[in-house]
Amino acid sequence: GGEVGSVFPADALVSEMVQEEWEQVITDVVDIMRYTDVKHLFLCATSSSSTSTNTTANSNAVAANKANQETYEHFFEELVTAADRAELSVEEIIGNLCSALIEINGVGQPDVRHAATTAILSIGSSLLTYHSRLQKRVDNAKRQLKACGKQSERHEHLKNVLDKLKRDMEAIYSVFQKSVLDSVFIHRYRDSAESVREACIAKLGNYIHGNLYELLSNKWLKYLGWFLSDDSPSVRLAAVSAITALLNKIEAQSSTAGDNTDLVDAMSPFTKRFTPRMIDLVLDINPAVAEESMRCALALFRGGYLDHMEDDAMWERVNICAIDDGVGVTDEMRKLALYFVFEQLEAFEEEEDPYNTMSQSQSQQKSQQSNNNHTNNNNRSKKDVHSMTLRRLDALASWLAHTLTNGSRAKAATAVHYDLVRFVVVSILAMDEHRYMLEDLEFLLDCLVKEESAKNMDQGATDAGVDVVKSRVLVCMLHYTVQILLPNNNNKDTATTKGTKSTNTNTNSTKILQILPALL
Repeated sequence: GGEVGSVFPADALVSEMVQEEWEQVITDVVDIMRYTDVKHLFLCATSSSSTSTNTTANSNAVAANKANQETYEHFFEELVTAADRAELSVEEIIGNLCSALIEINGVGQPDVRHAATTAILSIGSSLLTYHSRLQKRVDNAKRQLKACGKQSERHEHLKNVLDKLKRDMEAIYSVFQKSVLDSVFIHRYRDSAESVREACIAKLGNYIHGNLYELLSNKWLKYLGWFLSDDSPSVRLAAVSAITALLNKIEAQSSTAGDNTDLVDAMSPFTKRFTPRMIDLVLDINPAVAEESMRCALALFRGGYLDHMEDDAMWERVNICAIDDGVGVTDEMRKLALYFVFEQLEAFEEEEDPYNTMSQSQSQQKSQQSNNNHTNNNNRSKKDVHSMTLRRLDALASWLAHTLTNGSRAKAATAVHYDLVRFVVVSILAMDEHRYMLEDLEFLLDCLVKEESAKNMDQGATDAGVDVVKSRVLVCMLHYTVQILLPNNNNKDTATTKGTKSTNTNTNSTKILQILPALL
């Protein structure tokens, strides 16, 4: 449904156009972009920063802009691959193209700067991908060279191939360094247009993410840190998203490769310098930035980058988000904050998914033991899961009681905002690995019975203490869980037998009756 046209004169030969003719073309481009309807596309789609204010009426145009920008970037990212397949000189072709784009990279019109910058940065991604592909060819050539004897006919040929591949790698990285980083990024990352700054910081994050061992250093990481304080929410979001992706990849490297000490050491100077700012962003005025910053805080904790942090206010700043009822705080952000809290509670350091663990244990026991022994081990596993779940609920209730009273035993239990407990219930029910703690009411009821028994044994307990608040927190968790799950239970498919339902209901009802006097 679009229109295709050209800003060049019909009889123009692009290769023979002089400077004045190029200037006229750029002027025409700017004029067309200035007067083109917002629902139409020209040259390059706008960034998220400029489309974020669009209303629902313009949603189709926004989606089209996003798709067009992806296509635009993909075109330039594929140029290097296309040149390589055509057996053309990648260094020469891409170098000349970058030189032409650099000429218009500094024009006054922001849209043209954004288009040219995006094109060159996308070429940069393609150059690094091609560089990695050449590295694999080098590794393969080395293996072949090592396998064949020095006196064989292939030895000299493979040696020449290896030398050429190394020269090509150096040439490609030189084009990337000079044409992309030195000529464009270093000048445009401070651009007055937020769309250009956003493109620069997002692409830099991609560069580092794909080339950890070459680019993961403070020389480039510092740019991500600087833009955590940018005036534009879209730029801050791009920066913190890039940092989160890097932290997660380094952690993934540890899981697959085993030792990621070099990567952690390379990342540590950056995290020590910018961690306070990253934590501050969980309170960012923009919900998207705050939510992504919470993911970043969680990645920092899991990677061990917060082990040196002894600022109690910093920890509290993140933890309190789990029950924050402020405007703009999303359920997803509260869930991420609760994950952050779980990481600090010793009870949650055990196996994340006890039911999967129990299933695996049963499977191994079944192949080694008789059915009778397997049944005994199965019962013992269920008992272990039950005990672990009670420890988790107890630890969570203790944290909530301490947080809701600010750690003060003198605060009256009636002055506590118990309604905030609902946020924790909603978050847990949204966690696939933890929702079992609330879905089976037996765990909450047993935890309440255990808590009341402990209070009865402690003659020093008073109504003004945190212990009373802890009991009421557990009651609130039970209340909100039933309130949220009951409608779902009414609509649930009757797959289980009536006898099973009746047994569970009678068991839970009995426990409620047993604990009711103490609760009252």
